[in-house]
Amino acid sequence: MVNKPVTACLLAIATLLAFFAYLTTTAPTITWYHYGIDTGEWATAAAQWTIPHPSGYPLYLLLGRLFAELPFGSLAHRLNLMSAVFGALTVGMVAWTVYAGLRRLEVQAWVRPLGAMIGAGLLAFSPVFWSQAVLAEVYTLHCFGIATLMRLLVTWESEPRCRWLLVFLGLAFGLAMDNHTTTFLFAPAIALFLAQDYLADGRLDVRRALKEGSLVVVVATLALAPYLLLLVRGAQGAYPTLWDTSTPSALIDHFSGGAFRGLLFIFPFETVLSRLSAVPKLLLQQFTPVGIAAIAAGVWALLQYDVRFFRFVIIAAALNIFFAINYPVFDSELYLLPIYMLAAPLAGWGVIAGLQAAVAYAAGSIRRPARWLPAILIGLFLGAVSSQYLLYRPTIDVSQDHFAYQFIKSILDELPPDTVLISGSPEEVLGLWYLQYGENYRQDVLVIDAFWSYMGSYRRNLSRQFDGQVPPPDTPSNYLRGVVQRNMGVHPVLATSRATSWLDDENISYTDLGTGILEIHPLTLSTNLPR
Repeated sequence: MVNKPVTACLLAIATLLAFFAYLTTTAPTITWYHYGIDTGEWATAAAQWTIPHPSGYPLYLLLGRLFAELPFGSLAHRLNLMSAVFGALTVGMVAWTVYAGLRRLEVQAWVRPLGAMIGAGLLAFSPVFWSQAVLAEVYTLHCFGIATLMRLLVTWESEPRCRWLLVFLGLAFGLAMDNHTTTFLFAPAIALFLAQDYLADGRLDVRRALKEGSLVVVVATLALAPYLLLLVRGAQGAYPTLWDTSTPSALIDHFSGGAFRGLLFIFPFETVLSRLSAVPKLLLQQFTPVGIAAIAAGVWALLQYDVRFFRFVIIAAALNIFFAINYPVFDSELYLLPIYMLAAPLAGWGVIAGLQAAVAYAAGSIRRPARWLPAILIGLFLGAVSSQYLLYRPTIDVSQDHFAYQFIKSILDELPPDTVLISGSPEEVLGLWYLQYGENYRQDVLVIDAFWSYMGSYRRNLSRQFDGQVPPPDTPSNYLRGVVQRNMGVHPVLATSRATSWLDDENISYTDLGTGILEIHPLTLSTNLPR
């Protein structure tokens, strides 16, 4: 029999093994690998409490500020470490969920902790999840919130009358929303999961449902208080940022997606179907064929022993897949991470069900080879986890990646004092801001993001910060032209090579100063800007 202290040690080992893998593959500074172009933004925003892109992610900012105060490594490395920590904690929480769930299935004591470790291990070394645990991003914290919600639902199944669990559930949901608002996609599945306890003989206990449901909603709403940080910092004129959260209406717009809302549902139906067909292939890539077999066994086990949780998984998965395939951003693959979070416990429960069936078959068989069946299955499952680790570690490892940092620093080192630099690339701008405001390097340089200069909130932020060097914010069509004209002859005006498409004029000539930096020599200026 495996007792609770031994089980706790096994779950802790799974967490620590994952953390060791993440720690040894974490980027030492900002990185552009693994959809990491925002790493500069996250490190700067956490350290300075500036406003990151919608929906604002205030919980990430609050926790990131704590990690930013660590006394070692670069600022970006400390925020990368935060992702590693929450990635490992997510693995531990998934292992705990697997161990605590599916209680109607009676198994030998050693089967549960082993299944929990294997299910969590399949998630830990899946390539997309691992890739987000080595750089400054919001996704491992998002996954930790999802794992916590699943753990609380598993507990609620055995203690449906515990009011404190509802408080914790509301708190966990609200805090998860503080980091990633797509957590809301889990709300219908959670509501239907809880509703089963308010049904008796086919009739709904309306009074209890309203009373306990309102408790969850009130606690979750109160837990959204960290968004007030964005309101305060927006009103204080926090810089650098593209965004405006200085008024309640601006904060609500930012919270609800801001400039990105219009991207939803723009794909034609054929494209949506194509993206949907890619989901099973991506799931196979994350979990290996053995892992997929375990997930299938987990589905069977839930249908036999916990239909309630199965409904939760199906509803939550359907809503998250629908969102991911209809959201046309370059890193939309990351929006499938909630699907992988739902699949990992299924894999763990499939391992438990499979091992218990193998043990029962071996015990009832007189054939000697059958006695090896449990050991063979254990070998297959451990082999799947090990193969993930060995296969993906070389491609995930960014522990020696200094390219983005060195590239951005080489740009700043090339510039004369008090330069006005026009950049046409978001990753360049976020990297420049990181060095300037995260590491306090070359703050004499005024960086203008040509790509986002059409956006009113960004132009207003520039006017507050650099009045006199930039034109009024109500001139979008001539904004870059105004920047050049106001500074020409007063400050050096340069552009990165990627910005030339935004200053497209046959009467402009450039002098290449090296490292992709061009000095602007205007005669007559016109600009091609998004309206």
